[in-house]
Amino acid sequence: MRHRQRWARLATAALLATTLVQTGALPAGAAPPAVAPEETALVRVQLPSEAMYDELVAAGADIATRPRADGSRVVVDLVLTGGDLAALQARGAQTVQVIQREGDGTARYRDSVRRAGVNAADTLVFLQAYWWTQGGRTFLQTQVATTATDDPDVEITVTWRTADGTTGSFALARFSDADEYQYHFQVPQLLPAQPVEVTATSSLGGTARPAVPALWPNAAPPPQPTGY
Repeated sequence: MRHRQRWARLATAALLATTLVQTGALPAGAAPPAVAPEETALVRVQLPSEAMYDELVAAGADIATRPRADGSRVVVDLVLTGGDLAALQARGAQTVQVIQREGDGTARYRDSVRRAGVNAADTLVFLQAYWWTQGGRTFLQTQVATTATDDPDVEITVTWRTADGTTGSFALARFSDADEYQYHFQVPQLLPAQPVEVTATSSLGGTARPAVPALWPNAAPPPQPTGY
């Protein structure tokens, strides 16, 4: 069972490690730190004795797996910083494997999304797609919602096409109300002509079905009543 606790009582050991590194007194055969000092990682470590393992348990170390015996040594998976790892190495521990570094999971997830292509992480829906003319100029207004509502970093781009094949695109901005996601939008965009199709894509790979923009409701004013 994984424990999530701090290493407050290892501060003395970390200070000792720093002193040993600076004086070149690392134990013979000890590997240099495989993790940056401030980086957090899941690391498989070979401890020189069960006594050191007991010390780590007492200090509240973040132990990810049960220890395994390797002769007189103990192999255990720990979540720790590069500074903590250096402290253990200075006392005879050895790094067996850096299993996963902080940020690896997110990077692999985004890479899998890019590779999956059609297996996108979100789905987009057009809430609005209106066009109108004013002063001889044509404008387009869109609102798009993503199913990845809890991801504040989702970027959505709308691409438009006119009847003569001219295309263009613009980015949308996230809109929330009372800290609740509502949709992505953009101020009216100036187009060279009436749009006949709009599409939307997200940075997570999501897409929306192409939509045909509708004329803005009541864009053309009704005729004046008789005798007005």
